[in-house]
Amino acid sequence: QVERWNRHDQKLLEAVQRGDVGRVAALASRKSARPTKLDSNGQSPFHLAASKGLTECLTILLANGADINSKNEDGSTALHLATISCQPQCVKVLLQHGANEDAVDAENRSPLHWAASSGCASSVLLLCDHEAFLDVLDNGGRTPLMIASLGGHAAICSQLLQRGARVNVTDKDDKSALILACEKGSAEVAELLLSHGADVGAVDSTGHDALHYALRTQDKALWKLLQLAMNRRRQGALSLIEGNSGASSTPRSCNP
Repeated sequence: QVERWNRHDQKLLEAVQRGDVGRVAALASRKSARPTKLDSNGQSPFHLAASKGLTECLTILLANGADINSKNEDGSTALHLATISCQPQCVKVLLQHGANEDAVDAENRSPLHWAASSGCASSVLLLCDHEAFLDVLDNGGRTPLMIASLGGHAAICSQLLQRGARVNVTDKDDKSALILACEKGSAEVAELLLSHGADVGAVDSTGHDALHYALRTQDKALWKLLQLAMNRRRQGALSLIEGNSGASSTPRSCNP
């Protein structure tokens, strides 16, 4: 049975909205307090504290029985909301108290997806240090690396690649992180991805490769980067063909 929202719940929510730590402590200590109860807008005092970066309020609510992995109407945990609004101190507190770093919301996005989306490198680092799963796919088939690439967040892409994120995963439209970076027009991210083995020749569901999207931008450095990568790929393929044909035409010596 769903508990009805009452005036005590409203007072606690309003105290969190004001960031009134003393009032939050007084209200949360009551037996009737339910820090994760949702109001008609799908908001709870606990989730609000996480999204606003109120670490003291968050700690008080946790000490008074808040369910750390409770979800709001969007399926978001407090950790999701802290990463969405780029509140690394709240991310740290939640992880220290045992928040599930791999929880997924209604979009099948993990906190790492949202940290990558919001460009919050410090939250990404905290989540990676807690061994968050790097290659989880959201409903669009995108990993955190792909989300960071589309956002042009080079520092986050670098972190994820160094931790071992897979570089050539493709989404539901067969777009790779490299294609998404080229759509964004980010030469810095594209260069990073290529240096970690991104397939420059991969094509999406429309038959277009990364160079196609690079040429649609006004970034000449990106064009040059992709064209050089394509040339290296062709030269490598030719060398392989020549090497194989040379090996097959070389007569074998027979031992007497």
